[in-house]
Amino acid sequence: MSFKIECPHCGQPIEVDDELAETVALCPGCSQKFTVPAAPPPPVAKSISGDRVTTPASPRCDKGGAAEWEEYSGCPSWLNYFLCFFLAAIFALIGIIFPLFFFISAALVIGAFISRACTTYRVTNKRVICTSGLIITRTSEIRIRDIRAVEIVRGIFRTGLGFATAGTKGYDVRFRGMAYRDAEHVKNFIDSIISTGGLTEVR
Repeated sequence: MSFKIECPHCGQPIEVDDELAETVALCPGCSQKFTVPAAPPPPVAKSISGDRVTTPASPRCDKGGAAEWEEYSGCPSWLNYFLCFFLAAIFALIGIIFPLFFFISAALVIGAFISRACTTYRVTNKRVICTSGLIITRTSEIRIRDIRAVEIVRGIFRTGLGFATAGTKGYDVRFRGMAYRDAEHVKNFIDSIISTGGLTEVR
């Protein structure tokens, strides 16, 4: 069953499932977090004979009307830039003799920081979103209900997570350079969303 509420921040009407009552949710309009109030008591109606009180059945709401909330938000792991920092350290040592290499070392470190800061991965109970870029920002996203395959590719210093939909070759969205524990958490969360049809509790 479902009930209707309004976002306390922007006032947008939202239809939520009873399972989300008294939990923290994310408003699909203003993206602000709020606590979902308790579900109102179901309406009652007397039977024709008037001898007893019964509760009429209500149709289940469309899952697409439930509030959207964020399960994971993060950036690539620092281990993803291990080679970059390793080369920067070597160039810094060479810079003792040839000062020009100090600038190369600094450029590598700054580039790693900028690359990490400009890449964001987000997972909600409805979407998977990858945002990257400094001057030109690119955002890729797919709906979880359209995902047909989730694969973790684990390397020595980096772990990738790929999401594919039906009828496509390769992956529609990739999370590159994640920590393995984060990739495993996201995969398990998406698997649970798909297997339960979207009825996963807000954390």
